[in-house]
Amino acid sequence: MAVFKDSQGREWAVDISVDTVKRVRTVLDLDLLSIADKESDVLEKLLDDPVMLCNVLFVVVQPQAEKLGVGDEDFGRSLFGDVLDDATKAFLMGLADFFPRRRRELLKAALVKVDEVVNRLSDLAEKRLASGELDRELEKVVESALAKFGSSSTSSPASSESTPAP
Repeated sequence: MAVFKDSQGREWAVDISVDTVKRVRTVLDLDLLSIADKESDVLEKLLDDPVMLCNVLFVVVQPQAEKLGVGDEDFGRSLFGDVLDDATKAFLMGLADFFPRRRRELLKAALVKVDEVVNRLSDLAEKRLASGELDRELEKVVESALAKFGSSSTSSPASSESTPAP
């Protein structure tokens, strides 16, 4: 079972069962099972929207939260930064664990690949930042914008000082 700790040090078990899937459908009108569908954009929406992801996570752990007296706002305040990243990974692994063996193995393999791609992209971005390449590209954009600004200023009307009085 996948687990994560929030910023308050509370441990949350991401145990997804049929009951959990039904609860998420009822409360959030979201079908977690559609994540495994090729045409679904649910996973992308969850990864792009941390608020939606936190809402889903809270509904998933709601029975635990009720026992601890933690409301959805307190829960949401405890998820940010690396904690949110850990919670996301636990959620995805917990969801993969819900499915039967063959599909579960495929989902987990896909999650590993996605993590590898994200790590590669992060490494590439760090290298580009360190190399100064992005600084050079930014300088070109600024120079281009300034050149356009400078050339457009010649078409502006003359100042009142240079215009003779009638």
